[in-house]
Amino acid sequence: MEWLILIGFLLFTTIVYVYLQKLVMKLPQKILHFVPIIFFCVLTVYGFFRSNGIMVYYSDTEDSFLWTDCAIAVYGLITSIITMIVVYLRRRKKAVTHSGKIGKVFAVAVSFFLLAVTGFYVCEIALYDYTQNTVDYKNQKLVTVSDYMFDKLHDGVFYTDTYLDKRKLLEYMDQNKDSDVYNAVRYSELTSVGFLDEHTVKITGKVLFHSISGYLITDGRKNYKNGFYKISGSGYDGGGIYIHRESENIYSWSAGQ
Repeated sequence: MEWLILIGFLLFTTIVYVYLQKLVMKLPQKILHFVPIIFFCVLTVYGFFRSNGIMVYYSDTEDSFLWTDCAIAVYGLITSIITMIVVYLRRRKKAVTHSGKIGKVFAVAVSFFLLAVTGFYVCEIALYDYTQNTVDYKNQKLVTVSDYMFDKLHDGVFYTDTYLDKRKLLEYMDQNKDSDVYNAVRYSELTSVGFLDEHTVKITGKVLFHSISGYLITDGRKNYKNGFYKISGSGYDGGGIYIHRESENIYSWSAGQ
């Protein structure tokens, strides 16, 4: 069934790409014939940067721009180039026929739309701050979530034994209209959040086979050294977690289950 869906998707996208290229090639302005190719070229570069983590945005999920998105752009580029070559070869054998007035208006509108989208992606690529360490985006989300948890703790809404999985936390935030923090939770790797103590927010992240990991974020009043810490009643293998300092007030932790 999945193969049928994939084949159907490829056939549909091929038809769309071929139609798009043939549409602009009915215009007398030859420069516009290259618009789809330029569009897919830029989209391919943008997709490569996003799928490889060269460009990362605050609202991103872990895999916000998958390699499949980049592959679709590459497929469009190849399809457009092949279609252009085939159309030009056929034109050598017969006279060129241009679109009518309505078809020409539609083709011009599509061309300028693609150019506008291309310009947007060019600006995204050109203006992106590549010197920005992408880890900072993850840290920004962690700090946003921890600040929220500390605020609720100090307000008496949450307690040091409060434990919320991601779904319940999002539901709570949605009910209380906490939209500024909602996206930080939604687009993060956390699976649950709670407190290690009154000065430390404990975020649980990935679970892989028999190991689990996450982050500890402190309010600045407590510091941890790299090493193994016993956590009573933690339920982890060895009764504790390994802590490693990532940056100021942010620590990564791991443990066996």
